[in-house]
Amino acid sequence: MFTALPQPESLLFDFETGEERSEIPRPPSDVNAIGEHIAMLMSPRAFYEARLLSDVRQFKAAVLKEDGRHDIVVLATKLAAVGYDVAIRTAVGGGTGQQCFRNLHHVFLVIFWEGKQLIVEPQFRAQFCICNTTSQYKALVQSLPDEWVGNQGAVKPLVRLLCAQMALAFESFQTATPPWRQQSSIVSKWLPAKKLDRSISAEMAAPLAGCSPTSTLTAPDSSSSDSETDSSKPEPSKAAVTQRKSLDAIFRSNSAVQGHLPPP
Repeated sequence: MFTALPQPESLLFDFETGEERSEIPRPPSDVNAIGEHIAMLMSPRAFYEARLLSDVRQFKAAVLKEDGRHDIVVLATKLAAVGYDVAIRTAVGGGTGQQCFRNLHHVFLVIFWEGKQLIVEPQFRAQFCICNTTSQYKALVQSLPDEWVGNQGAVKPLVRLLCAQMALAFESFQTATPPWRQQSSIVSKWLPAKKLDRSISAEMAAPLAGCSPTSTLTAPDSSSSDSETDSSKPEPSKAAVTQRKSLDAIFRSNSAVQGHLPPP
């Protein structure tokens, strides 16, 4: 008597070929409410996050102007040069069978601050673009910012919302959601099972003027565990510190006026 061997996991699924398909009309959903919820999840939770996001956007624009393309390594060095504790994180991804589609390879930045890890994704909107899409999903994706700064706890609820809308878009064209477009797969880009970090120190970064476009960074507390590793970093000049404090006050004042942040 023979025992049937277990069947391997099927690798058959619909590819995103870009072919034109007819959309099946669906009842209208409250896209505005969904968009507002996503915007709330993506909003900076603290002044430091808002300041970091502003720096990322300005440095990214500078890199595009200088090099004509996005370069995450150059962006990391610019952030490190003005005092951010930054690492280039690689989600290794891969696996056997369909696992290679569920553990995705991705590269992004991580900022270490007060015991927290802040995710810096310079190409956030692009992670949710698909070929065949509905007008509702297209509008939702277009409303997303290019850059996102947030803590690791925000990843799953944010991706859950966006992937639910993406699944509806695939369903509208009678297409199964590919495994690499499913929630757990996209989450693996920022919360990977295996990762590699490359720390970018101020010494490795190109020397800048000593201040970021919008912010100042306070010196680490001498009692912190990182004080020994930071002791080799050169101290900024008094003029640079004064300039950075002035820019910081202006940025905080503008943010309060625009309603993004409460005044100090």
